[in-house]
Amino acid sequence: MVDIMKRKKQSRKKGSNRTFGLAKGGTVVILMLLIISVGVVGLIGPGMTETVEADEDFAGGSGTEDDPYQIENWHHLDNIRNNMESHFVLENDLDENTEGYDDVHDDTYGFQPIGASDDGSELYERFAGTFDGQYNEIADLSFENMEGWSNLFAAMEEDDEVAHERVEIKNIRFRNSYTETNAGAGVVTGTLRGLVKNIEVVDSEIISQTASIVVDVSSSDDSNNEIRDVRVENIDIDPSEGGEDKRFGGVLRYQRNADVENVYVNSINLINAEWHDFDYAGGIIGNEDPGETWDFSIDSSFYHEDLPDCHYDGDGSESKTESELESYSTYDDAGWDITTVDEGEIDTDYTWNIEDGEDTPFLSQFGSTDDDDPIITDPDDYDSWTDWLMSNPLIIVLGLIFIIMIWRTTSSDD
Repeated sequence: MVDIMKRKKQSRKKGSNRTFGLAKGGTVVILMLLIISVGVVGLIGPGMTETVEADEDFAGGSGTEDDPYQIENWHHLDNIRNNMESHFVLENDLDENTEGYDDVHDDTYGFQPIGASDDGSELYERFAGTFDGQYNEIADLSFENMEGWSNLFAAMEEDDEVAHERVEIKNIRFRNSYTETNAGAGVVTGTLRGLVKNIEVVDSEIISQTASIVVDVSSSDDSNNEIRDVRVENIDIDPSEGGEDKRFGGVLRYQRNADVENVYVNSINLINAEWHDFDYAGGIIGNEDPGETWDFSIDSSFYHEDLPDCHYDGDGSESKTESELESYSTYDDAGWDITTVDEGEIDTDYTWNIEDGEDTPFLSQFGSTDDDDPIITDPDDYDSWTDWLMSNPLIIVLGLIFIIMIWRTTSSDD
């Protein structure tokens, strides 16, 4: 009886040793696989994704309204010019560190306006599709030594038979853009024909005597053109370049047929000049009274009192003091879709947010430019590595297996 018990104990001990050996060996294998996997991913670099070749037109999509072309780098953005009647979505932020930036920014002229020649002197084709930025940001866009069109989209299509549906450019923040031109600047488009909405242009510079910050001119036809929910702030204007027509508008240089609504303009810094040096200048619109020639409206729009007034009555825009621009009631009384938030908070149920009495309004989907966490995140930031980890489930699985094997090893050793 005693011998039987001894054999059972010995058997259990040997079994334990075998289990420990498997666990120990398995741990080594798993650890090696984990190290190799992390090393391979490390070779890919902080971009976290496989590099898309420059000759691939887009990241995905077919260009239809239901399946728009997907833009993930500067090559994709540049390829819009070959598909001017299609639909597009911006999948992520673009800046000078994004793939393709140096390839599409010429040393002489910078980025070639979509639909125009490299120096902006000739217009080849108007954009007839839609572009949805999906509340991402395009930063560091540059136009230099330009002789005309100096815009992301040179012009929006005016022919209904070509455009098919209403042309739209929406849901984009432009930051740190640079424009140097002798004619009509406007970072979004040179000619408005359709809808431009949910746009922010911040922390940028324009060198031109004939300029707007968002749109150069509105179309002369009788279509329903709209500029709606636009924020412009902290822009340097240097009018040292340009021709005889000296004209500036905070949002639109020359108004013909367009409805402008819910626009906010502040912190326009005029360099080496005075506002009276312009033939026409306005906080929102930069042209003289068009009288009954054009069909237009400007409603519920505000600009800082330091900016010049528009040159005609009844335009629906108002100059405000800094404290008034920081007041919730200014915008709520005007019918804006806006709510108050505390510092660092965002309420995306409303188009606009404001820290009442503390800061000026911002489009909620972008977040405040004063946020500690900016729209553009560095690849080394925590959130970026979290996104990377979630997009590599193999690493998670291997990590879990490693933990389990360690636990088995410890349990077996006990």
